[in-house]
Amino acid sequence: RSRGLGDVYKRQGKYAVVYLYDGRAFLFDNQEMIRSKGKALPLWEKNISTPVNVGGVPVYGSPNISWTDGEEALFSVGTSYVCPGARKVSRLPPIEHPNSNTILVYDRDGKLKWKWNTGGYTQRIHISPEYLAVPVAQNILTKQTKIHGVYLFDRKTDGSATEKLLWFYRVEGIAIDAAVSPDGRYVAVLEAPIDIEPGRGRNVIGEYRLHILI
Repeated sequence: RSRGLGDVYKRQGKYAVVYLYDGRAFLFDNQEMIRSKGKALPLWEKNISTPVNVGGVPVYGSPNISWTDGEEALFSVGTSYVCPGARKVSRLPPIEHPNSNTILVYDRDGKLKWKWNTGGYTQRIHISPEYLAVPVAQNILTKQTKIHGVYLFDRKTDGSATEKLLWFYRVEGIAIDAAVSPDGRYVAVLEAPIDIEPGRGRNVIGEYRLHILI
């Protein structure tokens, strides 16, 4: 068995997404699941962050966020880790999982619409009918600081992630949350400080700050 994350399409309870800790993601017909008492098969299944073998070391991407509105299903992959049973061989992954720190968006039929590598950990995502605001925190493996900030995507624009991307706003510390006002005029970004060299003496960058962007 594998534990996982999940979300149910709230308006009618029609669809549910599940993202398991073994890296598999599913879309279910939630009403059929209820009628069949949990025996209905998923509408589709994707191996989003299942382990890959790197020089004999199995590396997986941690499941972070799963969400659906009935038309799209979004999954956010977090940091790369070595599978628990192989940590005697290596505690840190030799390289990152291919989908580490990545947003993936599928349509209802399971077709990948677009994906975007944020470069760092995404703790929360703000999703509205028009916009997707993605705050990016640290990458504990690469320790790059230039990836700290927030991406804003236009969900109504067709095409690739690059075509949907409106802008990226960089913060000095890490971006831990973001929100878009109902009229779309303002974006709020919450920054926090971080020690970029823990255990080697303090090297703290950033501050606790609220950024209001127009």
